[in-house]
Parts: sequence; C-alpha cells; structure tokens
Amino acid sequence: MGAIAWGPATVPGSGFVDPASGSDPSFGVISTVLLGADLGSSLQTSLQQNRSLVRHFTAVARVFGRTLGGMSVESGEWRFPINVCYGCSVVFPPDAIDPKVNPVPNCDLAATTGTTVAHPCIVGQDDAVDCRVCKEKYPVGALCEPQ
Repeated sequence: MGAIAWGPATVPGSGFVDPASGSDPSFGVISTVLLGADLGSSLQTSLQQNRSLVRHFTAVARVFGRTLGGMSVESGEWRFPINVCYGCSVVFPPDAIDPKVNPVPNCDLAATTGTTVAHPCIVGQDDAVDCRVCKEKYPVGALCEPQ
C-alpha cells in the first residue's frame, strides 16, 4: 500500500438509485471529486516540468446515503486507478504533418479532406487525443505541441 497523497475526505455528491426489483440489483450514478484541487495543482506544476513522467494513484471511494424510508446505507469500497501525466495522452498522427513545410507535427493543420478528427468524450481523460483536437480545446500554451 502506498503513501496517502490526499484525503481521506468526505465530499458531497448527489444521486438516486431506484429500488431493486426482485433479485436484480439496482445501480445509480454519482459524480464527485476523487483528487483534491490542491493535489491537482501541485501535480500540474511538477508534471509540466517532465512530460514523460506518469504518476499512479488509486482512489478509494465509498458511498453513504439514506433509503426513502430514512435508513442509513453504505456501499463497499471501490478502487479506481488514476494515472496522471501532462500531455502524455496527446498523439501526433501522420496527417498532422506537412513534410513540405515542417517535418514535425503541425497541430494547427485541419484534418485532410474527407476525414474528421475524433473527439473523445472528455479531452485529456481516458483516451488519447489528436493534437488538433487538443489545440481546439487549449489554443494557448505548449500542452498540445510536440516536445
């Protein structure tokens, strides 16, 4: 088990789970913060200086709530692996390179005729992101440019 980087903390969240039906369980969705803003800021500062570094964390979450009848309920623990880096999920596809102009990727280039650039659900989270999509989201700074 590693060192505690942030927490433990109780953070508010809201959600609703419909009652289970027979032996079928019921599920709900909740959105909340798993890493605190202070930790996020310090990670950004340190990782900007070394874009090849990836930090690995495990968030442990447990949900507390009340039933419609007012009874307290608590879930088991869920463990979520979190990998944090600065710019490591930005990819530079071949069609972002114009060798006549510059042999390095040009993230300001549009997609080639007849193609589109795939946008992930949340830029920078979970999936690799085309440098041109990154540049649309973050037009200022070096995050989306090759190093």
